[in-house]
Amino acid sequence: MGAPASVALRTLASMGNEIERRSRLERVVAVERRRFWGRRYLTTEVLELEPTAIRSHWLTGPVGAVEESIECVQVAVDRSELTWRGSFEARDGLRGRLASIGVRWALQRDRQRVFTAARRIAEARFALNRANAIRRSGHPAGSGLLGGLSRDLEVVRATEGAGPDEPTA
Repeated sequence: MGAPASVALRTLASMGNEIERRSRLERVVAVERRRFWGRRYLTTEVLELEPTAIRSHWLTGPVGAVEESIECVQVAVDRSELTWRGSFEARDGLRGRLASIGVRWALQRDRQRVFTAARRIAEARFALNRANAIRRSGHPAGSGLLGGLSRDLEVVRATEGAGPDEPTA
């Protein structure tokens, strides 16, 4: 994903409609999901927000005991990688085991759709925030580390032979 982990996680956490905020790090959300052939259904989920992950479990939905976790690792200043894991309670018997294959596939496809939408939103948010920060900074280069510096700071180049711990004038 072309956005920092914090932006990606905030975007993913906001993909559902908040019903109840239990605490700063726990909320209940309603999420509209898609099943096979475009049919839609609604789930109610408890989200537990962590600094590098979102964990959820379904309160209501067509499948029992669904638990999901989305972990986000920042690999560069403007890039992060998402990992999804999910589990659910399969029904007993041959019919239940066969149905679990379809349920697993549907959950993975639905999560992929959510990730695609979240990626687009997070990248747009990050680009907009970055453009606003650059505009406010007034730096002519418009990007990089210097774009976020205050106008009161003066950049001094190190002289040849000066080590990283040596003062420069």
